Amino acid sequence: MVKWLMLFLALTIMPAAWSAAKDPTAPLGWVKPKEVEEKGKQESVVLPKLQSIMCEDQGKCYATLDNRVVKTNDRIGRYVVKSVGQDSVTISSQGKQWKLKLFPLSIKD
Repeated sequence: MVKWLMLFLALTIMPAAWSAAKDPTAPLGWVKPKEVEEKGKQESVVLPKLQSIMCEDQGKCYATLDNRVVKTNDRIGRYVVKSVGQDSVTISSQGKQWKLKLFPLSIKD
């Protein structure tokens, strides 16, 4: 009797557990694609955040990166500030350069 009760419970509970693992919002018959592993994982680069740029009348500009005011040739972490323009800052590290823009998105009317 106990054996039949255990078999009955196993047959009624297992399909519920299997269906709970499936996404209820997915289309019928849809199968999640397998994730492809990259052979060489790329190292993610964490760049300083450009918060503001201030320019003097003489044309010399300063930038605020990660809550620090910097100018050309200053270091912020492992990066060197190569140039500070009116709308962007160029930084470099280990032979690579990045251009941080003050407004990275193009806003259209």
